[in-house]
Amino acid sequence: MRTIGIVGGIGAGKSTVVSLLTELKKCFVIGADEMGHRILLKGDLAYDKVIETFGREILDEEGNIVRRKLGAIVFGDQEKLKALNAITHPIIFNEIKTLLEQCKEQKKWDIVIIDAALLIEIGLIELTDYVIAVYADEKTRVERLMKRDEFTKEQVLERINKQKKWEELEKVADFVIDNRYTRQHTKEQMVKMLEQL
Repeated sequence: MRTIGIVGGIGAGKSTVVSLLTELKKCFVIGADEMGHRILLKGDLAYDKVIETFGREILDEEGNIVRRKLGAIVFGDQEKLKALNAITHPIIFNEIKTLLEQCKEQKKWDIVIIDAALLIEIGLIELTDYVIAVYADEKTRVERLMKRDEFTKEQVLERINKQKKWEELEKVADFVIDNRYTRQHTKEQMVKMLEQL
């Protein structure tokens, strides 16, 4: 079993690469973003600590954390974002480490994919055997996101500029997949990549 981490900026097409990998091999996909959402649910691992840190104004009438309210607090403020990450990142790391150990014991999968926008920041890169960096130029990414999420160009560029630069992602990559063109073009690169694993 190989563990593969996927990195790439918003709009580069990480989900295309994940979906192609699952077509080509028996894969188990661990979605770190979904896990980040789950641990904020009432009674889950980050719930109490996040309320203790950010106050009850982030809750709705039922006592659930409203991620939009939490987001509004942290995204303009580096210190508050750091405080949130200090709570959530270690939990996500430990949960994923446990899941990986279970997958190894089950011996059912060729590949376990860690799909995490913050693979490097959370430290999940330590748990991978290989890292795939998914590339698409800025123009392509802007067009995709404007179409997919109906963002304005300014909104897309703001998100792109908040993320790690391509050069930083490329540095940690064992393989680069160019995802500017067709799905078939991407698939051919991945078939070649899998031959090398």
